[in-house]
Amino acid sequence: MKNKIRSLGFLFLFALFSSMPLQANPITDYSIVKTLRTEIISLIKKPDLSFLENKEEIVKLSFLVNSKKEVVVVDAGTKSEYLEGYIKEHLNYQEIKTEYVQLNKIYYIKLVFKKRN
Repeated sequence: MKNKIRSLGFLFLFALFSSMPLQANPITDYSIVKTLRTEIISLIKKPDLSFLENKEEIVKLSFLVNSKKEVVVVDAGTKSEYLEGYIKEHLNYQEIKTEYVQLNKIYYIKLVFKKRN
């Protein structure tokens, strides 16, 4: 009898924990990151990429939003010193308007800079 009760208890706990979401509203988080990415792109504008050896440069940007809702670049994620300086100059301590951003959480976005012909 104890075995059946224990088995039912484990089954109940398994059903309870498997029905809980693993993340807090992932759809909302995704839309916030998408909006944040669009705002970051508008702040960066278009740098002069004539110096690039390749036709494009992929940047894996990591940043956080401080308590004043300002962007703080953690890592520009590029080998190009010019591009790294440009990104930091145009993003660091720029106030953002995106709502519901988690403060002091590191966000990661991928940016592709393409050289004009």
